[in-house]
Amino acid sequence: MSDQIDQRRRRFFGAAAATVATAQLSFSALAHAQTQTIAAGASPATAAGFTSIKQIDAGVLNIGYAELGPANGKPVILLHGWPYDIHSFADVAPLLAAVGHRVIVPHLRGHGSTRFLSADAALAAGLIAEVADDENTLPRTLALAETIAAKSPLALRLAKEAMLKSYELGLEAGLNLERKSFSLLAASEDRREGIAAFKEKRTAQFIGR
Repeated sequence: MSDQIDQRRRRFFGAAAATVATAQLSFSALAHAQTQTIAAGASPATAAGFTSIKQIDAGVLNIGYAELGPANGKPVILLHGWPYDIHSFADVAPLLAAVGHRVIVPHLRGHGSTRFLSADAALAAGLIAEVADDENTLPRTLALAETIAAKSPLALRLAKEAMLKSYELGLEAGLNLERKSFSLLAASEDRREGIAAFKEKRTAQFIGR
């Protein structure tokens, strides 16, 4: 698969997903949601042609979404996949609205203005490991950083590279990067040292190669 994921491909996936519905956003709740107009430049949705973003509480999330078309139209929910966002449907949403559909385009978790209602909600959902108060945030962060820094430098570098590149790579390119990274680690001295240290019940001495 080519890394060039262009607008034509986005439109194709947008059209294919046009009939997907989600229970997370109930239509009865959406009918009572209040419109929250985002100031110019504050949200990428406005640049994509969505003139306002609404917010609604749904479970542990406060979800931001764009809505087009008549309120009594046949509903269509357009769900973007990762790493895309609501921009994927900037062309198809107005077309559906123009033929009478009520089109709802939510920011999925981690995108746009969709947020967890609280840190405790994120913890309960299993998406974070712990919650620290303001007083202990820095000490706990430094402690976690020390734990991570004690691991193989090679593994850490490759993991960071994979995370950063995941935002711009297509599926095939991402899998190729993962396979390449795995092969490098599998043949590394750090891997052998890690296994030996585990068997010998001692602290591993990684060298970054």
